[in-house]
Amino acid sequence: MPKLCLQRTFIDEEDEMPRLPRFRSCPDLVERTKWSEWRSQYQVLTLRERSEKIKDEQNVTIQVAEPGASEGSYGHPEVCRRPCILFVRGTCQKGAACGFCHGQHTQKPASLDKQQRDAMDKWPAERLLEVVLPCLQQKVEKIHLPAANDLLELVERELAIRSWGQPSIPKTPRRICYACGRMSLSALVGLIGSRITSGQFPKVLKKALKALREDIKELDLQIEEDKI
Repeated sequence: MPKLCLQRTFIDEEDEMPRLPRFRSCPDLVERTKWSEWRSQYQVLTLRERSEKIKDEQNVTIQVAEPGASEGSYGHPEVCRRPCILFVRGTCQKGAACGFCHGQHTQKPASLDKQQRDAMDKWPAERLLEVVLPCLQQKVEKIHLPAANDLLELVERELAIRSWGQPSIPKTPRRICYACGRMSLSALVGLIGSRITSGQFPKVLKKALKALREDIKELDLQIEEDKI
C-alpha cells in the first residue's frame, strides 16, 4: 500500500514555505516605523527652526535713516515702503525724493502665495483682523512710539466692533500665520487695507500709518541735527 506524504501544510513543520518578495510600495513594518519616527523628528525640527527664525526677524527694530535717504526709507525695515527696484539696479534718478525704500533688504519681502490669498479673500473682516492683530502687537512692541500704539488701538477697536455677537473664529492654517509673522508692519497694514474697503476704517488706518512714518522721520532728522 503506497504511503501518503503530506507537505506544505500546517502539519509539516520542517519544510517552511519561502517568503514572497515584498513590493517596493509596501516596505517592511520595521522600515515604516523608522521612517515615521524620522519624519516626525524632522517636522519638529523644522518648526523649531521656523519659530527661531521668526524671533530673530522680530527682534529687528527700526533703523535710523542715513543722511540723504529717500522719503520711503524712513522706518526701515518695519515701517518703510517697498524696496526701490531702480535703486537696486543702480538707475534711480530721484534720490532723496524717491517714495520707495533705498535701504538694504537682505531678504525678499514676505508675501502670501496665490492659494493663501484666495483663502483670505473668502474670510470675513473679523477673521482677518484676528490673524493680523498678534503680529501687529509684536511689531509695535519693538518700535516704542505713540503713533504705533495709536495704530494698534485702531485695529483692536475695529476688531472688537466687528466681532461683537459673531460666532467663534475657526482655526487659521499655520502657513498663513507663519507668512503674516514674517511680514513687516507696513505690509500688514497694507494687507488689511486691501481686503477691508468698506467704511472709514481703511482711510483712518492709512492716516495712522502715515502719521507713524512722519514721527519716525522727525526723530531721524533730530538725530542728524544732534550729530552735527
